[in-house]
Amino acid sequence: NDRVEKKAVYERYAVKEYWIVDPIYRTVELFSMKDNALQLAAVQENTGKIASILLPGFEVAIEALFE
Repeated sequence: NDRVEKKAVYERYAVKEYWIVDPIYRTVELFSMKDNALQLAAVQENTGKIASILLPGFEVAIEALFE
């Protein structure tokens, strides 16, 4: 649902950035708008940080999301 249906709606309305947080696999996927489509820009698993492309200076520690 998140990767197909919701992503298609967000593309239609030109959402510039979309994050999918998966608590089961402990991953964060970051999609960014490019050429009128949301394209996978980054994936982070279990540890480390992931940073927004749209909001300079905004980053999230993966461990903090799944505590």
